[in-house]
Amino acid sequence: MLGRRPSSGKEGIIGYNKGDLGACRTYYYGLSNAQYADLARRLVKYTNTQLKVSTEEMEETADHFRELSKGKDRSDGVSISINRDGTLISFRYNYEFISEMNKQPFRQYDPETSCWAIPNDQVFNVLEALKSVGADVENSIEYAKEKLKWQR
Repeated sequence: MLGRRPSSGKEGIIGYNKGDLGACRTYYYGLSNAQYADLARRLVKYTNTQLKVSTEEMEETADHFRELSKGKDRSDGVSISINRDGTLISFRYNYEFISEMNKQPFRQYDPETSCWAIPNDQVFNVLEALKSVGADVENSIEYAKEKLKWQR
C-alpha cells in the first residue's frame, strides 16, 4: 500500500495524490469489501508509476471487491490496525459510530490520525458494538481473529 502521506514528487517517495489522500489515509487492515473496491479503483492510476503492477489486474481487483460488496457503501466500512500497544479503529465520519465509540471504556480519539485507540482486549466488543449501529465490520473481525491469536 502507498504511504499515508501525499506524494512528494521526489523519486522513491511515494504516496497518494491530494484527491486520494483524504479518502485513503485512514484505510488500515480488515477493510470492508466496499472499501477494498474503492481503494483498488483509486490505485489504478498508480499502477504504472508508484506501484509497478498491472493496470488490468488492479481493475479486476476493484471489480472483484465491488461484486463482493453487494452494493454496500464504503462509508459504512471500518478498518483497524492492531499493535502490541493497542488497536486503532478507523471509519469515515458517522454520528452513530462516534456515539457508540463514546460509550466504550478505555477509548481515546486521536484527531491527528482521525482514529480511535482502544486496548486490544476490547477489539471484539467494540467491533460488535459498531456492527449494532450499522458498521460493516465483518472483515475487521476476521482480521482481528487472525492477528490476535497470539493473545489467546
